[in-house]
Amino acid sequence: MNDPFQPSVEPAQRYLAEPFFSSIDFMRQELTRVPITQAMGLDIVHFDGDCLQLCAPLTPNINDKQTAFGGSLVSMALITGWTWLVLQMQQHHCVEADVVIAECQNRFLRPVRSDYFSELAFRKGREGDMSAAWDRFHHIYQRKGRARLILDVQLYDQDLKPVMMLQGRYAATRRQRSE
Repeated sequence: MNDPFQPSVEPAQRYLAEPFFSSIDFMRQELTRVPITQAMGLDIVHFDGDCLQLCAPLTPNINDKQTAFGGSLVSMALITGWTWLVLQMQQHHCVEADVVIAECQNRFLRPVRSDYFSELAFRKGREGDMSAAWDRFHHIYQRKGRARLILDVQLYDQDLKPVMMLQGRYAATRRQRSE
């Protein structure tokens, strides 16, 4: 079983798998339209169809204690879950979906004194098998035009120490076509 506190891919092994270049380019464009992502300096550093990692520099996200602002950490985690779900919807030809966060819980583990990154890894075969959850979500979305999915996002500092965990319930709804 994978340790949920260890990233799936070390930041030094950053790459964007070839089949996903166009999706990543699209998502980078989408993220530039969200003012907070520009202010935070967020970037997609890894996506292979299952695992997504974003990174952020400490400097624009620093607080009065010279650590990362908690609001920046939560924002990054929420955006990671949203980005992962949008990319999954694109891969499954559900491009007409609007994805939003419905609710979340987070836990801060330690102060962040360095650049940091987030990860959402679609781990098959672990407890609470994500592939079964994804299949249920996708089936309900196809049938009803709306569905919810719980996603876990972890944040790490540059030494790969876990700094925050977020569990979010994301909702996708089919966009109504204008006539």
